[in-house]
Amino acid sequence: MSILLAALMLASTSSATATSDPDLSLLARKCAAASPAFPREGGKIQGMSELLYYVAAAVKADPQTDAPMDEMQSVMAELQQYRPATLAEARAMIPACDARFPLARRTDSVTLPADADLRDKMCLGVSAMMLPGAMAEDTVAKPFTVSDLQQVLSAVAARLNPRYPRTDASAQEQLKIEVGHALLESTETGNGMVVAQACIAAYSE
Repeated sequence: MSILLAALMLASTSSATATSDPDLSLLARKCAAASPAFPREGGKIQGMSELLYYVAAAVKADPQTDAPMDEMQSVMAELQQYRPATLAEARAMIPACDARFPLARRTDSVTLPADADLRDKMCLGVSAMMLPGAMAEDTVAKPFTVSDLQQVLSAVAARLNPRYPRTDASAQEQLKIEVGHALLESTETGNGMVVAQACIAAYSE
């Protein structure tokens, strides 16, 4: 087991016991449910990045397993059961959401983690998450393209494939877990849109 993986597993265990915050997780879910109706100047990519930020924050605040990506999918499925928020309801949620999750809607540039392994896995996860938004038609200019994200994914894959062979199911499952933890950590950096922009800049150098 790598030192990084051991640290991630320890962090997950400790957060699930000592620092688990169900109330914060519930607020993040409420923010996620309301976020599609939040007023914003950006388009679908910005909206998607805000939604996914709250979903990741919900899982990070109250982790139930050592499979963050599966938990994020569960939260997304849970959100499908909610009635869409009205504009008035969404506006009423904004102060609480901005106070507890100030990075969710910020659009200024961010600095990626210094740790290369964490950076690789964070950029892998975020870039993959942002692909649907980049592929979708939109009425506003997009902050990046599918090609930009694919460039990041290719660069990261070249770095990670020797340690996580695609033909090794166990290694791929382990990579999924570690990328999931990196996605949760990305909430300390910024939302998916600005993190993806930083990844594009970093892996195009």
